[in-house]
Amino acid sequence: VADAQKYRWKARHGADALVSHGLWSISRHPNFAGEMVFHVGVMLAGIAGATSAAAALLSALAPSAFLGVMRGATRRLEERQLLFFERAPPELRDRWRAYVQSTPRLFPLPAAVQPRADPIVAEVEERQEQETRGDEIAGILGITAGAGAVTAAVGLIGWLLVS
Repeated sequence: VADAQKYRWKARHGADALVSHGLWSISRHPNFAGEMVFHVGVMLAGIAGATSAAAALLSALAPSAFLGVMRGATRRLEERQLLFFERAPPELRDRWRAYVQSTPRLFPLPAAVQPRADPIVAEVEERQEQETRGDEIAGILGITAGAGAVTAAVGLIGWLLVS
């Protein structure tokens, strides 16, 4: 369902459009979340049907590994999205930032159990803060760069005089 929603949205609005409706409004990666739920079900069914502790362990092994692969895939995808949307026009970039800050990565959970350290949200917030400080930092860097150039020139002149 999530992939079909994404396909239809991008067919109408362009390949670079931000999909934030339907299932995408409750999860930034609903297709991965669905896969993860499926594999948790497979794992639980395998454990429930296991006839020994070894069988239960083996039943949990592959689905658990797959869950780790899916979590890693969402992180890598979000890193690519961060690079893309931070270079996008300001309106699209700002919509993506708001979407990331308001939509959980995988599962909509109550705030009390929602993971606090979402690295993409932290990165977006850091970039927003840098933009608000941008003008004053640019001024400081300009002064520092100017002072550095003067210091280098004075040092070069001093070295030439001494040599």
